[in-house]
Amino acid sequence: MKTRLNTDTFTLTGELKGFIYKDGYKLKYLRLAVANTEYWIKPRKEQRQELERAYKQGDLLKITGEKTICYKTGKLKLKADVIESNCVPSPNCQKPSPSSSILICQKSSCWRQGGADVYAQLTEQLAQRGLSEQVKIKTTGCLKKCKKGPNLVFLPDRAYYSHVNSQQVEELLTQHLGCS
Repeated sequence: MKTRLNTDTFTLTGELKGFIYKDGYKLKYLRLAVANTEYWIKPRKEQRQELERAYKQGDLLKITGEKTICYKTGKLKLKADVIESNCVPSPNCQKPSPSSSILICQKSSCWRQGGADVYAQLTEQLAQRGLSEQVKIKTTGCLKKCKKGPNLVFLPDRAYYSHVNSQQVEELLTQHLGCS
């Protein structure tokens, strides 16, 4: 049985927050912040290689494309057709201030594989950067990839990392929190 879809066009103007990669190197989505809401937009395959070179985090973009809403799940999918640099900020484009958090698995298998060291390094790095109040570290139960532990999830990015070691913590914080 096919799932019915509702398809329409969209135009969004907002601030580029970053890119989402698959397998660590394939660009899959770009993150666009519009009026305190973050959208993940999938660019066409032909556009993906030039996007990283053409735009950087913080650029204002105007994106036109196709939006699809699944009737069954209510999930919204955005596919970009045209991506343009926009010099004039739209009135509804504001800098969002979502509360960031980092989920770390504290189950015994992840903890034994270095999760305790990663947790200590995260706590230390956030304290050094003065972000202990803005970014919360939440220890969780199983994140369902025990053999690939230790596992981390950065929110609101929903970026999932496996096999994390304490040397990678500084780089990951810089990538997701934009501060060095």
